Amino acid sequence: MKSFTEYKIKFLPFNADLVTGVLWTLEIEGIVENEESISVYSGSNKKE
Repeated sequence: MKSFTEYKIKFLPFNADLVTGVLWTLEIEGIVENEESISVYSGSNKKE
């Protein structure tokens, strides 16, 4: 089963394009741009 950890990132000044460009170089599953923050999802495969 795949599970995800969600990280919420807030910063000032808010420049989503700059931060998401850097984050995609990491091993992440997805990024969601919100009004004032970014949610980053990291996954792992768990055996159950």
